[in-house]
Amino acid sequence: MALVLRTSLHGDNVTMTLVLRTSLHGDNVTMTLVLRTSLHGGNITMTLVLRTSLHGDNVTMTLVLRTSLHGDNVTMTLVLRTSLHGDNVTMILVLRTSLHGSNVIMTLVLRTSLHGDNVIMILVLRTSLHGSNVIMTLVLRTSLHGDNVTMTLVLRTSLHGDNVTMILVLRTSLHGSNVIMTLVLRTSLHGDNVTMTLVLRTSLHGSNVIMTLVLRTSLHGDNVTMTLVLRTSLHGDNVTMTLVLRTSLHGSNVIMTLVLRTSLHGKSTNTQMCTVR
Repeated sequence: MALVLRTSLHGDNVTMTLVLRTSLHGDNVTMTLVLRTSLHGGNITMTLVLRTSLHGDNVTMTLVLRTSLHGDNVTMTLVLRTSLHGDNVTMILVLRTSLHGSNVIMTLVLRTSLHGDNVIMILVLRTSLHGSNVIMTLVLRTSLHGDNVTMTLVLRTSLHGDNVTMILVLRTSLHGSNVIMTLVLRTSLHGDNVTMTLVLRTSLHGSNVIMTLVLRTSLHGDNVTMTLVLRTSLHGDNVTMTLVLRTSLHGSNVIMTLVLRTSLHGKSTNTQMCTVR
């Protein structure tokens, strides 16, 4: 164990280093703590490093904190890596903020593997008080027994531009069945535009289901368009249903179209209802 403390009253520098190293039954533990500060420069740097190995498992933790009173910058990084029975876990947390620039960036990354399954999660948050921009991204990927799940959530908003964009994507495969869902929402308060798209695709035992929902509306133009499409096949039978609704408040036009087509045991049935005004 070593402890070192150095200080100078005229230069206002303080440096402290703590190092601990030990070996128990072949296991290594290393801990390092470094603290440096300057009163005139207003800088603080702290580093903590922990490394240990137990029965072949590795743990590495790094904590870094840096701040400057004059520059108003804070950076914190936390890294954790561990391996248990061949499984890997990596977690990274990064926080950066500046009081004058009003920028906050946070990144969280988690990666783990359990019995061959992979999980990757990424969370990113960025915001600027002056620019009023918020961007959040969440990505989750996991594989369980060969099944894949991918989820993406993106949220972007600007207070001055009044734009909101949200994208949600979910993909999963269970025993060869595929599910894909996409949700997109875009809106602008000044332009009054809302666009929402929902797409769901799934396959169960060779049967296909495709559903698409599209909603578009404009408050100034008074246009509403909704489209619903459902397609499915069960034991070779085909069902197709399309619903379209369009309406305009100023023009007083309402158009609704419903189309249903189905075939059961080689018999075809077509039903159409169109143009209701």
